[in-house]
Amino acid sequence: MVLGEAVPLYGTAYTRADETVTFGVTAVALSLGANVATYSFYASDLTLAGTGEVDSDDDGVADAGTVTWTAVDCETLTFP
Repeated sequence: MVLGEAVPLYGTAYTRADETVTFGVTAVALSLGANVATYSFYASDLTLAGTGEVDSDDDGVADAGTVTWTAVDCETLTFP
């Protein structure tokens, strides 16, 4: 869940020599009037679990505090 709803994401990631991962993701809001939010994260491994900052109004400035992403095993999820 991003922005209080399930939304499409796009972004990029790269692995550094020390095996940490830097990635950025943009969440595309589907609700009318909702802003696009950009997330910049640093993860300690390839699970992409880590903490980052949020630019909630897509103006290039982190303004919505720190958030945490958690790794999830997709085999445990139920899809309709």
